[in-house]
This record gives sequence, C-alpha cells and structure tokens, in this order.
Amino acid sequence: MEVKKNLSKAYLSNLHVNLIVADYIKCDNTWKEDGCKIDFNKFYYICDGDGWIQSGDKCFFPKKGDLVLMPANRKHAYSYVNDNYYEKYWCHFTATIGNKNLFEIFDFPNVINITEGHNWLINAFDRLIEYDRQQEVSSILKAKAVLLEIISFFLEKTKAKELNIYKSPAIEKLELLITYIHDNIDQPITVNQLADIVHLQENYFIRFFRSHFGNTPMNYVKTQRFEKAKEYLVSSDLSISHIGTLVGYTDVGNFSKQFKNYSGMTPSNYRKQRKN
Repeated sequence: MEVKKNLSKAYLSNLHVNLIVADYIKCDNTWKEDGCKIDFNKFYYICDGDGWIQSGDKCFFPKKGDLVLMPANRKHAYSYVNDNYYEKYWCHFTATIGNKNLFEIFDFPNVINITEGHNWLINAFDRLIEYDRQQEVSSILKAKAVLLEIISFFLEKTKAKELNIYKSPAIEKLELLITYIHDNIDQPITVNQLADIVHLQENYFIRFFRSHFGNTPMNYVKTQRFEKAKEYLVSSDLSISHIGTLVGYTDVGNFSKQFKNYSGMTPSNYRKQRKN
C-alpha cells in the first residue's frame, strides 16, 4: 500500500489542469448524443431529473445528487429518457500528468452519490462558472484552483484508501523505482543505479522518468530526502545531524544548507515553526 501511495503522490504532484468551459443547464429534448470520442473530460453534477449517460462501454442512469465523471478519449453518449429533463452543473476540462490524461493512469469511478458536501459542491461550481465568465487574467488561475478542489473532492468521495492505478509495464517499472528510492533514502543513489533497476539506457531512462513525473530522477530523490527530513523534524526529537544521516547526508553542514535551499528555513527553524 505504501508503494502505491508514494507512486500516487509522485504522479499527482505533476498534475496540470485547465478549464475549458463551465455552466449550469436545464436540459430539454435536444440534449442527446449518439456517441462520439472527445479529447477532454467532463463533470456533471445532477441537481434534478432523469437521463442516461454512456462512458466507454458503461451505461449509467444518474440521479439527483450524483457527481458524474466522463473521462476523455472514450466514447461518450447521453440522452433524456422522459419529460423530467436533467438540471445539472457541468464542466469540460483537461487534467494531464506528463503526456497522459489523469484518468488513463488512475481508475476513478464514473458516478459518486454525494450524501455530504452538496452545498460545498454547488458553491464550487458557482465559483467555477463565475471565473470562467470573467475576463481578468487572474480568473484563469482561480478557475484552475477551483477545478483542482473539485477533483480533490471527487477523489475524497471515492472513499478509497488508495488510488487504483492501471497496471502497465511502465507502472511496474515506476513501482520498482519508487520502492528502491524510499527504501534507500539514507544511501547514495545515482541515476545509473536507477536506470539499471529498470534495465534502461541512462539517457532514455531520464526521459522516461520525466515524462511520468515531470521531474528528473535526481530532483525527485532530493525532494524525497527533504520531505522525509521534514517528517523527522516534526515527529521526533532526533538531532539535526542524525536526521541528516537518515536521509543520506553525512555532513550536517551540507544537509542544513541544502535543506534551507529547499524549504527556505534551516532544519532547526523548520522544527521550531512546525512544533509551535
């Protein structure tokens, strides 16, 4: 479970989102699509009414209170079923990690019933629509922030202890790498070592790693060392020098200097700030 958690964090830290359009609609008998493949994702939040939605080879009949995800690059179809047309919030958006769609990496459910958080979600969609209609430069960033909130909300409501990652040869290689890095965070780690683990030529390995995590292997290792150090600083009374050795630094002066470059604070100041 820890491996999947670390892999999920590595992926999600490189998530990029963009809102295409958002609105609220009361559908009518023109709301129907026989089937098409589109290159963006959709969220529908059903406020009332009846209808059906198809995503890929799965067909659903969402009801009031359902938050519906329709991932990109799958067949989309939908229609009304009677005169009780849908009333819904909706948005079209992209969510990419490297060169892949978020929902090609993680297996999210298509429909979640929102039993708690209805008012929050309504407010989030209202803000998303407001920012989408504004012309200010800052509204683009505000829309991205709200979209990330909604994706996070959707993730939390899956109630999964960990994200289910689609298996592939690339994922298996990445799991090996993440496991090795976290198990050897107190040891010297080189690009060549990591490349050998997954049997890739060094230059290709660097491109492979960056395409998934948006970061070089050694920058990722460095980040994990300091994130682990932050945990030790807050959760223990271990000395700064001891914590340095636990994350791969034998020289406490170098550790303190590098930690300050990373966090903007010395290890002792970070501990003092976070423990107060």
